[in-house]
Amino acid sequence: MAERRVERVVDLLTKYGHDYFFTSLSEASRRLQTTDVPVFINILDSFNAPQFSWRWLGTDRVNSDGYLLLEKGGAVDYTYADDYYKQFKALVRLSASTKKMMTRALWGFSLCYFRDFAGCHVPFGVFGILSGPSDYLQIKPFAITL
Repeated sequence: MAERRVERVVDLLTKYGHDYFFTSLSEASRRLQTTDVPVFINILDSFNAPQFSWRWLGTDRVNSDGYLLLEKGGAVDYTYADDYYKQFKALVRLSASTKKMMTRALWGFSLCYFRDFAGCHVPFGVFGILSGPSDYLQIKPFAITL
């Protein structure tokens, strides 16, 4: 079972991967920028799904594109709060192929979940690898949980 393998990898990384395994996107991006070596992440965070900015068209858009696009940071997530300087600022992108996702019934439920948030600040978990050039960061997801 794939779920058990992912759990086992996360357990091993938690135990032995202190220099290259992070549960915070901010900490992982700081590490990535200082070493320029990809790092593993297992985070709970919220992302924007630009394909769902028009709620009902999002499902069609994802199916026609063949992938789900998620983004975090940049101008879209600017905050006017007093602690803005503590907020995560780098632009992060995640692209997940629909062909590698779960069964059609569960995928339909997942798309409704994204649509309910109108594509903004959708909370979920991601286990994957964070890497990227200096202008944006990329997440290669191994598992996405709602």
